Amino acid sequence: MEHRFTETPNATIAGAWWMPNATSPELAWMFDAARKVLIVTTKAGATTERRIVGKRPIGEEARRKFLPGLALYISRELTQPRK
Repeated sequence: MEHRFTETPNATIAGAWWMPNATSPELAWMFDAARKVLIVTTKAGATTERRIVGKRPIGEEARRKFLPGLALYISRELTQPRK
């Protein structure tokens, strides 16, 4: 899979993970900085919101490195059968 960032009208950081040659992403994500919430939506339509609380604020560059991987991890939790 490859990650691509998405341009948003309000400068919110967002992106999507794509399989090679796919016509739609496997998952999409967006970080709402005002609410400190990561919103993840899978290809199947499952959506979750996770509050991101840190001991100190994270900068834009750190978000761009950290949030795509976290979104991928969360999406895998959503698609795994519950035990």
